[in-house]
Amino acid sequence: MLSGYWIHKMYKEKYDLLESPYYSFITSRWLRIYPTYIFNLILVLLIVFVFKWSPEGLQAYAEDGDSRFWFSNIFLLTYNQLPVPLMFLVPAWSLDIELQFYIIFPLIFLCLSRTKPVWVYLACFLVSMLANTVLHDIFQGTVITGIHFFLVGSLLYVTDYKPGKSVVYISALIFILLLSTNYLHPVLRANMFASNRDLMWLGMNYHELFNTTLALVIIPILAANVKQPSPPTDRLMGNLSYDIYLFHWVLALPYNYFFAHLPFVQRLPYFFVYFLLTMVGSYFIYKLIDEPVERLRKKWIKETKKPVGLEVQKIR
Repeated sequence: MLSGYWIHKMYKEKYDLLESPYYSFITSRWLRIYPTYIFNLILVLLIVFVFKWSPEGLQAYAEDGDSRFWFSNIFLLTYNQLPVPLMFLVPAWSLDIELQFYIIFPLIFLCLSRTKPVWVYLACFLVSMLANTVLHDIFQGTVITGIHFFLVGSLLYVTDYKPGKSVVYISALIFILLLSTNYLHPVLRANMFASNRDLMWLGMNYHELFNTTLALVIIPILAANVKQPSPPTDRLMGNLSYDIYLFHWVLALPYNYFFAHLPFVQRLPYFFVYFLLTMVGSYFIYKLIDEPVERLRKKWIKETKKPVGLEVQKIR
């Protein structure tokens, strides 16, 4: 949902003002995601194929590794459609979904600018509903099955929704209660950590229903959060979150290989080392890759793409 909000805001307030909005937007988002992803992917491939610290990954590749595996890993698109054992860098599934949204959002934006937004949103929500029911086999693993989450964020931007403090507090309370119940109830907790998560409730998958409910509950919190000023420390942590999101999985592979079999108490010191290395490594990735690429990305947008408004003024 946050991605839907920020992408709509960025596209409308920055990229739509440029000479080539779609090209500039796609290139800019690719530069934001891809360099850091490729670096972490290389590390994971070394861990799996060279150091052999992921026996499950090696076995999965020996059984099902093919051209689709390499296409999905190199280009990210269709990554979410790989079998889970072949997702060596598991968090990258969400990057695939993000990229798909980047590709189709300009079309949604164009429709919003050409017709009544209410009809566009209704049509998109209808497509999402169909993709999650009768057309699920066709759209499984694509952004279409989850586009309703992005659309909620987009609606928060379009409507400029500003919840009151009491609504935000109630939202937070319900969120905590739902999360606590889910983790304290033994059956629900077991389902949360199961690999298949096949618990059903009223004919629906409980895990999917629970996640959707949580997303709806936190809408007021998100709406209030995006209105808050962002100090430098907050921006730094926000930038680091992407590096941590990917790099923690890179180190999780050797951590699990060497220490997962140990009892909890014996494993704890190694976990703290793992946590520290994740934070330090993520910071270095940010400083050595993210930050330089971000400077180049902003410079490219500024120097090679002149706002349409400036061109009009020159003509006049």
